[in-house]
Amino acid sequence: MDVHCHDCGISVISGWNTPPLLDVSLHSPSLQQSFLSLPPALRETVGKVHFPPDNGMALLSKIKNNSLGIFGASDASLKDDQASHAWIFSSGDIDDISDPLLHIRGSGPVHGYPPYLSSTRGELQGITALAIVTKLFMDFHSLHTPVSVVCDNMGVVSKCSTIQRHSLRKQRDVNCDLNLSFRDPSVSQPLNLSWVRSQQTSNHGKQYRI
Repeated sequence: MDVHCHDCGISVISGWNTPPLLDVSLHSPSLQQSFLSLPPALRETVGKVHFPPDNGMALLSKIKNNSLGIFGASDASLKDDQASHAWIFSSGDIDDISDPLLHIRGSGPVHGYPPYLSSTRGELQGITALAIVTKLFMDFHSLHTPVSVVCDNMGVVSKCSTIQRHSLRKQRDVNCDLNLSFRDPSVSQPLNLSWVRSQQTSNHGKQYRI
């Protein structure tokens, strides 16, 4: 450091070492960041998501240890021309669904042309959202495991098993956007879909209430 005296004042001259800029690329991304990197249309389909603060590490460990794969459920509602969907997935152990570290869940409005909004579109959007986020979770953790999902809409379960991505006739369907997203292998995970009579009223269904 050097000090110079002048008629108009005192100048202090010194040098310093500038610390290196933090390289954010060295830090591991989070599940939330991975989700935000998805195209806006897919994030809109998924809705609002709750990710565990540990990036799903506890859930990943449980899935690997119990060898039951991923288990999920989705549901939808339609009231006063407003539709919404909700979904959740966890390990195959049903007790894990209430643990905030052992599940990932989401919900949101069902988008579409108002005259064509229906509970069927809501159920389809919920299942599509589940497919997208399970794919995101599995890619994030380099995980390969079966994904089983229950739904109380038999028509949607049947429809999802017959969706054809390359049929021009099918692309005129009112739910074509969701159909294509559900079957797009780059953004969604193949699901083993099962129908349950009711997720809210039957004794069996209460286990999967979301």
